[in-house]
Amino acid sequence: MIAAKTKKVILLFLLFFSAAAILESCCKQEYRLTGITDFYAVNSAVSYTNRNEAIQIIRNDFTMVVPFDKKIAGLNVRLTSTACALTCKPNLVNQILEENVQLTCNRSFVYNGDTVQQGTNILALQYVELSFHQDYSRSTPELYIYFTPDFVDRVSFHDSLHLFHLSVPTNDGLIFEKEEELLMLIN
Repeated sequence: MIAAKTKKVILLFLLFFSAAAILESCCKQEYRLTGITDFYAVNSAVSYTNRNEAIQIIRNDFTMVVPFDKKIAGLNVRLTSTACALTCKPNLVNQILEENVQLTCNRSFVYNGDTVQQGTNILALQYVELSFHQDYSRSTPELYIYFTPDFVDRVSFHDSLHLFHLSVPTNDGLIFEKEEELLMLIN
């Protein structure tokens, strides 16, 4: 009789630890950012001059969207160190250094009456906002650069193509770069 109770206790104990290991290990998947998959502008007034070339025309406030590619970096399997997790939140092993992100333009433009020279970090200007989102309902983390209506009210671009260069460093020494050409009709 004692042996049957001991078997049940041991079986219950093994079942508990097995379930805890499975639930926790599925939530400890680690990802590494490996590059920028795209770089584009969005807003209600974005249009295209040629469908094949997809040159975006910017007429008012807009947002640059930068989705990142990520790969599985590892799986951290532990038995029980915390309570069993019922939802999974991916962990990035390399983080974007938001304070070091740079966005430059190949042409000068006027901001608040002053000329901003080509190669200047546009993210240092007022009314340009940077935000990194790890939206776990989607498959990729994204960086958003908001050019607010207040920025647009203060800026004047030549009506021509402008090449924007984005540089995104991570805490593990990687630097992701991408370029996007936009027809800027803000003046």
